[in-house]
Amino acid sequence: MSKGVQDGVIYERNSTASTPGELLAEHKDGHTKIPVFRAAIELFSENDYSGTTMDEIAQRAGIAKGTLFYRYGSKSNLMGKLLSDGGTVLAEAIDRACSLVEESERWRTCIQVLVRSVTEHPSFAKLLLAELWRNDRPWSEEILATRQLIVETLAGYLPRSVGSQRSRATSLFGMVVFSTLEAIGGDSCLDLGELTTLMEVYIQFGIINNSPSLAPQQNC
Repeated sequence: MSKGVQDGVIYERNSTASTPGELLAEHKDGHTKIPVFRAAIELFSENDYSGTTMDEIAQRAGIAKGTLFYRYGSKSNLMGKLLSDGGTVLAEAIDRACSLVEESERWRTCIQVLVRSVTEHPSFAKLLLAELWRNDRPWSEEILATRQLIVETLAGYLPRSVGSQRSRATSLFGMVVFSTLEAIGGDSCLDLGELTTLMEVYIQFGIINNSPSLAPQQNC
C-alpha cells in the first residue's frame, strides 16, 4: 500500500484496485467478491436490476451459478450486499482522507473524495444514487443503513453551523455526486478540477450568494 496525492488529498493507493468491483471488495474477503461485484455492477448498469439474472452474473463473473447462490442466496441479497459494502468503502475512504488533513480542511476533503470516487466508479455511483432514497426494495434495510453511514460520516466533517448537520451532509452528497456524474457524462463545460472548486464555493458560500471571484468563470 502506498500513498498518493490527488486534488490536494493524500490517500492510500492500492495498485490492484482498478475497477468498481475491486474497489468495493478490497477491504474484506476480496478474492471472492471481486468478480461477483464487478459483474453485478456492469450488468445492473447495462440491463437494469430487473433485466439482469443470476445466471448472467455468474457467467460474467466466471463462477458457478451454485456458488453464487450459496454465497448470496438471491439477486436481492446480492444487491443489498453490494450497496452496503460500497457505502462502507466510501465512508472508509472519507475517514482515511480526512484523518490526514487539518480539521478546517476536512469538508473540502469530503468533496474531493466524492468527486474522485464518482469519477473512478460512475456505474456504481449511478446505482447508489438511484437506490439510496428508496424504501420499496427488498434491500431497504441495507439502503437505510448505507444512507445513514454515508450521511453521518460526512456530517462529522462539516463545520458546525445553524441547522441540521444531517441535512447539510445530505445536500452536499446529492449535489456533488449528481454534478460529477453530469460532468463526466459530457454535459458540463467544467473539468473535474474546476468542478471540485465550484462545489467547494457552493458549499462555503451558497449557490445563490457565492463568491464570483472564487468560482470558475465559464458561462455554461
